[in-house]
Amino acid sequence: MARVFLIAESESERRGATAEVGDELARLGMEVTVAPADGSHLTALSAHRPDAVVLDRAVPGPDTVEDCRRIRQAFRVPLLFLSERGGDRDIVTTLHAGADDYVVRPVTARVLQARIDAVVRRSGESWPTDGRTERHGRISIDRLTSKVALDDVPVLLTRAERKLLFAMSAEPGRVFSRGELLRDVWALAETEQTQRVEACVKRLRLKLEGPQREGPQLEGPQLEGSQLERPQLAGSHESGGVIQTVRGLGYRFNALR
Repeated sequence: MARVFLIAESESERRGATAEVGDELARLGMEVTVAPADGSHLTALSAHRPDAVVLDRAVPGPDTVEDCRRIRQAFRVPLLFLSERGGDRDIVTTLHAGADDYVVRPVTARVLQARIDAVVRRSGESWPTDGRTERHGRISIDRLTSKVALDDVPVLLTRAERKLLFAMSAEPGRVFSRGELLRDVWALAETEQTQRVEACVKRLRLKLEGPQREGPQLEGPQLEGSQLERPQLAGSHESGGVIQTVRGLGYRFNALR
C-alpha cells in the first residue's frame, strides 16, 4: 500500500477533519502521516519520503496555490488536492499550480484511496536513493536545500534561474511553453513579458554549459523574442544541451552528459 503524507490547513485541522481522513485511509491499509502546513512540512515531507502527498484545504486560496508550487518545485512526488469547493476555476488554478488530481468532498475513503493509487501509478516516480540529491547526468539538484552543482562543483543561481531549473527538471523531456514558465516561475500572465523566460534560459545555459553553446546572434525575421533562438523547423530542437529549444513550442530539460 502507498505511503501518504497528508498536509492539513492548520494544527487544529491536523487533529480534526484531516486526522479523520488519515484514520480512514489507514484502516484501508495505507501508511499515513499527517502534518500541519506550518512551514516545517516540507522538511517533514522529505524525511518521510511518501509515495503521494494529499494537500487538504477546505477552500482553495492564494496560499494553497503557492504551497502546490513549492511542493512541485521541491519534490518529484504525486500531489493530490482535497477540498470542499469544486468550481472550475478552483480546479483549473490548482492543477496549473502543480497538483496531479483534485478531489472534492464529500468523498469515501475507498474512492480517495483509488485516486491516490492512480496518481502514484501514473507518475512512476521514486525518491532519490541518497534521500535528497537528484542526478541529471553532470547536474545534481538538492531541492530541499535549493543547491545545484555541476560535476559536483556548486553553481550559484538566481532565484528565478533556480525556480526555472527546478520546474523543468521535475519533468525531464516534457516541453514547457514560455507561457507556462512565465506563470510558474514569475507568477505572471502567460501572455506577458515572455522575453523574461528567454533571457533566464540564456543565463541558465551559460552557467550550466558555458559560452560555447550560445552560437551566432540572429537578426531580422529569424529572431524570436530575443537573440537566443536559432533558425529551426517547427517542432525541431537543439541537441546536446541541458535546456533544448523546441521551435514554436517552448523548451525541454534533458540530462547534461
